[in-house]
Amino acid sequence: MRPSTQPVQPPTEDGQPPSEPDRRRPSRRLWAVLGALGILSAVGGYVTNLALDTARDRLTEPLEADVRDTTSSPNDLFSTATRPQDAPIDPDDLSLDGFRDWAVEQHGIPYHDESLQLVLRGRDARTVVVQEIRVKVVERAAVPPGGWVNAWEGCGAALPVRLLKVDFAEAPPHVDLFVDGAQSNDSVFAITDTAVEVFDVDVQAGSDVVSWVFEVRYSAAGRNGVLTVDDSGKPFRITGGGSPAVFSTSSDPTTLTRDDDQQDALVREGSLC
Repeated sequence: MRPSTQPVQPPTEDGQPPSEPDRRRPSRRLWAVLGALGILSAVGGYVTNLALDTARDRLTEPLEADVRDTTSSPNDLFSTATRPQDAPIDPDDLSLDGFRDWAVEQHGIPYHDESLQLVLRGRDARTVVVQEIRVKVVERAAVPPGGWVNAWEGCGAALPVRLLKVDFAEAPPHVDLFVDGAQSNDSVFAITDTAVEVFDVDVQAGSDVVSWVFEVRYSAAGRNGVLTVDDSGKPFRITGGGSPAVFSTSSDPTTLTRDDDQQDALVREGSLC
């Protein structure tokens, strides 16, 4: 997962992007993604001419970022146009690479929670001080009716050295930083081209479809700036609402079938874990 990075104006107090119009144009692929689930909103206005912005950022920003999807058991929300029985299920594919690629092709939206890894590094030997990492909501939209979600066995992970916990159930979203297991929202980090900081990110969904980006606030060479980090020119997305049908491999390890037990757990506890 390779993000694009671009400087932006600070968000408003409620965490929303500035209201003034810009020159961004929608991506055909993003419209296809959102249209498949009936989500046509202002998100399209966020998508940029990535080639020009990236070239500009390489000249102006003193730091760069990379985002990796580290979710061990990815759950995705699919539209009713996607058939569960068409999902490529391979019991020997422990990393679920085949399913992940298929989910992207089917425009699945990460459901309930997601694990990411944000890697920050300087572009040269000059020190860049990372002052704060925020998330900004680009758009909130209602979960489309119907649809279904897959459920894998197993939840949880080891506690990382740097952990960002993001909760989109609140508006604006709540972000906490943990360093070595202790909450430390005021910590700052110095990076260069050889001194890299890695942040594991635990993203928890709310009840709607959220499109969002990272905002990395930094100082370098006597100036302050904000680096926006997104998902290859479009916002990240996550949802946790609605009442989707649940399919899993619990009864047949080679295909997705309806799972009433997981369905009951989702209704009762609001979780697939």
